[in-house]
Amino acid sequence: MRKGKNTIKQKRKKRKNKKMKNIIFIVVLFCFGFNTYSFSNEVACEKYKKFSVDYMKCKTNSIKNKTVAKSKKFINDTKNFQKKEWSKEKN
Repeated sequence: MRKGKNTIKQKRKKRKNKKMKNIIFIVVLFCFGFNTYSFSNEVACEKYKKFSVDYMKCKTNSIKNKTVAKSKKFINDTKNFQKKEWSKEKN
């Protein structure tokens, strides 16, 4: 009887350890996920005063760059999709 109880306790302990490792992994993953903003290439417009001309220029350039990047990505995705579909039709 003792061997059976010990193995059940050991299995429970292993499950607890596995759950703890998973929880720690998820917490670490979230910590790194929330800190990715520090590695971004965005220009910090906050160094200017809110209603200054430089602040407005910075914000408009930021918005323009994001819009251009997204539109280029959309165009490239559309082109790639069309190439794939047309190549399927030829075959």
